[in-house]
Amino acid sequence: SLSMGGKVAVLPISGMIADSEQVIEQMKRFEKDNAVKAIVLRINSPGGGVVASQEIYEEVKKTRDGGKPVVVSMGSLAASGGYWVSTPGQRIFAEPGTITGSIGIFAVIPSFERTLAEYGVTSDGVKTTPLSGQPDPIGGLSPEVEAMIQANIENGYARFIGLVGKSRGRTPQQIDAIGQGRVWDGGTARQNG
Repeated sequence: SLSMGGKVAVLPISGMIADSEQVIEQMKRFEKDNAVKAIVLRINSPGGGVVASQEIYEEVKKTRDGGKPVVVSMGSLAASGGYWVSTPGQRIFAEPGTITGSIGIFAVIPSFERTLAEYGVTSDGVKTTPLSGQPDPIGGLSPEVEAMIQANIENGYARFIGLVGKSRGRTPQQIDAIGQGRVWDGGTARQNG
């Protein structure tokens, strides 16, 4: 028990989630340390990369499923990927002013075809497939690449709302109704479940 010398470890996840390696290494150390009886994830993050967020999610879930309690404490911001990594926690605590949610995924691919065309700069060439030379920041994206990117985004969003639904005992459709990239203060998030 904690009163008999056990420790509660605090693992902060702050800022943009771009790399999962350090968080996963620390989580594994806490998981293996028998003196650590529980782990608190202190989240203060606007999110970040889908891959890094998913990798941290998997490690948190593995630790929790291995029998070590994982509790989430949200700081002023736990949105998007910051919320994603929170979902496997047994309990999630948010401050009334916490900004959380933003259950959504997007991609940004800069292209300059319209701006450059105003100056007479255009793109041309011969391709062997519709995917050759893509993404093309000068000529823009081909319809095939746009469709691939959109399908990838929709697949990621479906995965995200599925994970949230499973963690909160809701259906993906219920999560989608409050998702769609919206953000919530801590009190409203609690009312939303």
